[in-house]
Amino acid sequence: MSAGFRNTKIRSDDRWFGVVPTGDALLRRRIDEYGVGWMAALKLQSIVRGRRARQGARKARLQLAGTRAVVQLQTKWRGVLARWRVAWMREDRDRRRWASTVI
Repeated sequence: MSAGFRNTKIRSDDRWFGVVPTGDALLRRRIDEYGVGWMAALKLQSIVRGRRARQGARKARLQLAGTRAVVQLQTKWRGVLARWRVAWMREDRDRRRWASTVI
């Protein structure tokens, strides 16, 4: 029966029969309460640290995605410019050939 009650013992004598607190029950109870508070603080701290880490990772992912998008846009624009340049070079080449055959 005493297994269900911490810091107690079963006393059976002429004056008392039943569960009574041990001599250091108040100290042990204070230690247990401090431990509960300590564990709650650790849990809260781990939750806050985890949230900060997730926010930092999210920010890094967004920054990387933005950088990726910029690089893709630059690549596409450079491809457009290169195609315009090639078209201009071909047109210039054809114009020179035509001019050399006309003269």
